[in-house]
Amino acid sequence: RDIMSELPPITIVMTTFFPDQRRKVAARMTLKSWRRRLQYGGHLYLNVADDGSDPFIFNDFLDRAYRIWGESVYKSQQQRRGVGASLNLGFRTAFENSPLVLYAVDDWALTQPFDLTPWAQLLMEREDVGMVRLGPPHPGTSGVVEMFTENWQGWGLRLDRKGFAFGHRPALYHKRMIDRYGWFIEDVNALECERYY
Repeated sequence: RDIMSELPPITIVMTTFFPDQRRKVAARMTLKSWRRRLQYGGHLYLNVADDGSDPFIFNDFLDRAYRIWGESVYKSQQQRRGVGASLNLGFRTAFENSPLVLYAVDDWALTQPFDLTPWAQLLMEREDVGMVRLGPPHPGTSGVVEMFTENWQGWGLRLDRKGFAFGHRPALYHKRMIDRYGWFIEDVNALECERYY
């Protein structure tokens, strides 16, 4: 059986807020790095989830995103309701196409090739895994490193049920994570949104 042909699409939810041109320039470089280095055995979509940027700056960024990513780009936009609202709207829109969402911030540029395929396979095969964090754990996180062998060969961290375990870092989500733990709190700053989750 060809698992690659069975992989659902992944929508990249890129949260943005452009109060000035500098942030837009960094985000554009990030988009280019994803196009060159992000690999996946299925289809990738890009959802620019904006939190009320200056309309001129945002529309210019969106035009460039279409040039870099083509027809696989769409947007979700709300007005200064915080990253939680951007994530909720972006995820809801993405879940209409697929159970998989890659949350990636606008300054998470890739310097080396990165393949999402094994992580998507893990999320599709293991119903006990809701999210794969792509990068180091949050400071102070503790748990037990385990080898997972049932249906998947790899290592993971089974988190202790204490302390700060969640952060707005790049991660690949399955819809079951949101179904189980709920949506992000809205109308608060990013740190409060993380703390609450």
